[in-house]
Amino acid sequence: SLMKAVNPSITASEAKSALETSADWVAGMGGSSYTEQYGHGRLNAYEAVKAGMEQFHNTTVSGTLNSSAHVTGNSSISAGATITIPEGRVMVLDGNLTTTGNRSHIIVEGKLIAYAGRNIVNSRITVQSGGEAVFRDGSTLNTNGGSVIVNSGATLETGQNVSFNLAEGGMSIHGNAGFGPGFNMLNGSITVSQGGHL
Repeated sequence: SLMKAVNPSITASEAKSALETSADWVAGMGGSSYTEQYGHGRLNAYEAVKAGMEQFHNTTVSGTLNSSAHVTGNSSISAGATITIPEGRVMVLDGNLTTTGNRSHIIVEGKLIAYAGRNIVNSRITVQSGGEAVFRDGSTLNTNGGSVIVNSGATLETGQNVSFNLAEGGMSIHGNAGFGPGFNMLNGSITVSQGGHL
Protein backbone atom coordinates (compact mmCIF):
# COMPACT_ATOMS: atom_id res chain seq x y z
CA SER A 1 0.00 0.00 0.00
CA LEU A 2 2.95 2.36 0.56
CA MET A 3 4.10 1.81 -3.04
CA LYS A 4 0.54 2.32 -4.33
CA ALA A 5 0.34 5.60 -2.38
CA VAL A 6 3.38 7.06 -4.19
CA ASN A 7 2.67 5.42 -7.56
CA PRO A 8 -1.04 4.70 -8.11
CA SER A 9 -0.32 3.11 -11.50
CA ILE A 10 2.11 0.47 -10.19
CA THR A 11 1.06 -3.08 -11.13
CA ALA A 12 1.14 -6.09 -8.80
CA SER A 13 4.03 -7.51 -10.81
CA GLU A 14 6.02 -4.25 -10.56
CA ALA A 15 5.34 -4.04 -6.80
CA LYS A 16 6.49 -7.66 -6.31
CA SER A 17 9.67 -6.97 -8.28
CA ALA A 18 10.36 -3.79 -6.26
CA LEU A 19 9.95 -5.70 -2.98
CA GLU A 20 12.26 -8.50 -4.13
CA THR A 21 15.03 -6.33 -5.59
CA SER A 22 15.08 -3.86 -2.68
CA ALA A 23 15.24 -6.45 0.11
CA ASP A 24 18.34 -6.44 2.31
CA TRP A 25 20.43 -9.59 2.10
CA VAL A 26 21.01 -11.28 5.45
CA ALA A 27 24.11 -13.14 6.65
CA GLY A 28 22.61 -16.64 6.24
CA MET A 29 21.99 -16.09 2.50
CA GLY A 30 25.66 -16.66 1.66
CA GLY A 31 25.70 -13.89 -0.96
CA SER A 32 22.77 -15.38 -2.91
CA SER A 33 19.88 -13.13 -3.98
CA TYR A 34 17.35 -15.84 -3.01
CA THR A 35 17.34 -18.83 -0.65
CA GLU A 36 14.56 -21.19 0.47
CA GLN A 37 15.12 -20.23 4.11
CA TYR A 38 15.36 -16.43 3.73
CA GLY A 39 13.58 -15.81 0.44
CA HIS A 40 14.89 -12.52 -1.00
CA GLY A 41 16.03 -11.29 2.43
CA ARG A 42 14.75 -8.74 4.93
CA LEU A 43 12.06 -6.36 3.67
CA ASN A 44 13.32 -2.80 3.29
CA ALA A 45 10.13 -0.75 3.00
CA TYR A 46 11.96 2.53 2.33
CA GLU A 47 13.97 1.12 -0.58
CA ALA A 48 10.87 -0.70 -1.88
CA VAL A 49 8.89 2.54 -1.96
CA LYS A 50 11.71 4.29 -3.89
CA ALA A 51 11.95 1.32 -6.28
CA GLY A 52 8.18 1.49 -6.82
CA MET A 53 8.26 5.15 -7.85
CA GLU A 54 8.39 6.26 -11.45
CA GLN A 55 12.09 6.02 -12.35
CA PHE A 56 14.09 8.74 -14.13
CA HIS A 57 17.70 7.70 -14.76
CA ASN A 58 19.95 9.85 -16.97
CA THR A 59 16.87 11.25 -18.70
CA THR A 60 14.80 14.44 -19.01
CA VAL A 61 12.15 15.22 -16.40
CA SER A 62 9.37 17.70 -17.18
CA GLY A 63 5.72 18.58 -16.69
CA THR A 64 3.48 17.60 -13.80
CA LEU A 65 4.42 14.35 -12.10
CA ASN A 66 1.56 11.83 -12.32
CA SER A 67 3.18 9.76 -9.58
CA SER A 68 6.07 10.14 -7.21
CA ALA A 69 9.47 10.07 -8.90
CA HIS A 70 12.91 8.69 -8.10
CA VAL A 71 15.56 10.62 -10.05
CA THR A 72 18.99 8.99 -10.38
CA GLY A 73 22.15 9.48 -12.42
CA ASN A 74 22.60 12.78 -14.23
CA SER A 75 19.09 13.77 -15.29
CA SER A 76 17.97 17.08 -16.74
CA ILE A 77 15.08 19.50 -17.08
CA SER A 78 14.42 21.00 -20.51
CA ALA A 79 15.48 24.65 -20.82
CA GLY A 80 12.73 26.95 -19.59
CA ALA A 81 10.48 24.03 -18.55
CA THR A 82 8.47 23.70 -15.35
CA ILE A 83 8.21 20.61 -13.18
CA THR A 84 5.30 20.47 -10.76
CA ILE A 85 5.37 18.05 -7.84
CA PRO A 86 1.66 17.86 -6.93
CA GLU A 87 0.26 17.53 -3.43
CA GLY A 88 0.59 13.94 -2.23
CA ARG A 89 3.56 13.24 -4.54
CA VAL A 90 7.28 13.06 -3.78
CA MET A 91 10.35 13.61 -5.94
CA VAL A 92 13.40 11.88 -4.48
CA LEU A 93 16.61 13.22 -6.00
CA ASP A 94 19.20 10.45 -5.70
CA GLY A 95 21.21 11.89 -8.60
CA ASN A 96 21.86 15.31 -10.14
CA LEU A 97 19.25 17.44 -11.89
CA THR A 98 20.57 20.08 -14.31
CA THR A 99 19.04 22.53 -16.78
CA THR A 100 21.12 23.70 -19.74
CA GLY A 101 20.06 26.98 -21.31
CA ASN A 102 17.15 29.03 -19.95
CA ARG A 103 16.51 28.44 -16.24
CA SER A 104 13.79 25.94 -15.36
CA HIS A 105 11.25 26.12 -12.54
CA ILE A 106 10.42 23.48 -9.94
CA ILE A 107 7.06 24.01 -8.21
CA VAL A 108 6.72 21.97 -5.03
CA GLU A 109 3.15 21.35 -3.88
CA GLY A 110 4.08 17.91 -2.47
CA LYS A 111 7.61 17.06 -1.31
CA LEU A 112 11.08 17.40 -2.87
CA ILE A 113 13.95 15.51 -1.20
CA ALA A 114 17.50 16.11 -2.42
CA TYR A 115 19.79 13.45 -0.98
CA ALA A 116 23.27 13.95 0.43
CA GLY A 117 25.77 15.18 -2.14
CA ARG A 118 23.14 15.72 -4.86
CA ASN A 119 22.87 18.88 -6.96
CA ILE A 120 20.11 20.92 -8.56
CA VAL A 121 21.55 23.34 -11.13
CA ASN A 122 19.92 26.25 -13.04
CA SER A 123 16.42 25.89 -11.56
CA ARG A 124 14.43 28.30 -9.48
CA ILE A 125 12.21 26.74 -6.82
CA THR A 126 8.80 27.72 -5.47
CA VAL A 127 7.48 25.80 -2.47
CA GLN A 128 3.71 26.24 -2.34
CA SER A 129 1.49 26.14 0.75
CA GLY A 130 1.52 22.57 2.11
CA GLY A 131 4.68 21.76 0.15
CA GLU A 132 8.05 20.77 1.60
CA ALA A 133 11.57 20.95 0.16
CA VAL A 134 14.29 19.03 2.02
CA PHE A 135 17.99 19.32 1.15
CA ARG A 136 19.92 16.59 2.97
CA ASP A 137 23.54 16.89 4.20
CA GLY A 138 25.97 18.11 1.55
CA SER A 139 23.42 18.74 -1.21
CA THR A 140 23.60 21.91 -3.32
CA LEU A 141 21.25 24.25 -5.14
CA ASN A 142 22.62 26.60 -7.79
CA THR A 143 19.82 28.69 -9.28
CA ASN A 144 22.15 30.75 -11.52
CA GLY A 145 20.30 33.90 -10.53
CA GLY A 146 16.87 32.37 -10.00
CA SER A 147 14.88 32.73 -6.82
CA VAL A 148 13.77 30.42 -4.05
CA ILE A 149 10.31 31.23 -2.71
CA VAL A 150 8.88 29.52 0.37
CA ASN A 151 5.22 30.53 0.48
CA SER A 152 3.04 30.79 3.57
CA GLY A 153 2.24 27.29 4.87
CA ALA A 154 5.29 25.80 3.11
CA THR A 155 8.52 24.40 4.57
CA LEU A 156 12.18 24.43 3.52
CA GLU A 157 14.69 22.36 5.52
CA THR A 158 18.39 21.79 5.06
CA GLY A 159 20.76 19.30 6.65
CA GLN A 160 24.38 19.95 7.46
CA ASN A 161 26.78 21.64 5.03
CA VAL A 162 24.17 22.42 2.39
CA SER A 163 25.09 25.15 -0.12
CA PHE A 164 22.76 27.52 -1.98
CA ASN A 165 24.17 29.74 -4.75
CA LEU A 166 21.46 32.12 -5.90
CA ALA A 167 23.84 34.55 -7.69
CA GLU A 168 21.80 37.77 -8.05
CA GLY A 169 18.61 35.87 -7.11
CA GLY A 170 17.18 35.84 -3.65
CA MET A 171 15.29 33.68 -1.18
CA SER A 172 11.90 34.91 0.06
CA ILE A 173 10.57 33.14 3.12
CA HIS A 174 6.87 33.57 3.85
CA GLY A 175 6.52 30.13 5.48
CA ASN A 176 8.95 28.06 7.57
CA ALA A 177 12.65 27.53 6.91
CA GLY A 178 15.25 25.67 8.92
CA PHE A 179 18.94 25.69 8.05
CA GLY A 180 21.28 23.01 9.42
CA PRO A 181 24.79 23.57 10.77
CA GLY A 182 27.25 24.71 8.13
CA PHE A 183 24.54 26.06 5.76
CA ASN A 184 26.34 28.17 3.17
CA MET A 185 24.62 30.91 1.19
CA LEU A 186 27.27 31.64 -1.46
CA ASN A 187 25.46 34.51 -3.20
CA GLY A 188 22.07 36.16 -3.03
CA SER A 189 19.99 37.41 -0.13
CA ILE A 190 17.34 36.09 2.25
CA THR A 191 14.18 38.06 2.97
CA VAL A 192 11.81 36.89 5.69
CA SER A 193 8.28 38.30 5.58
CA GLN A 194 6.30 39.15 8.70
CA GLY A 195 4.64 35.70 8.62
CA GLY A 196 7.85 33.80 7.80
CA HIS A 197 9.83 31.80 10.38
CA LEU A 198 13.47 30.76 10.56
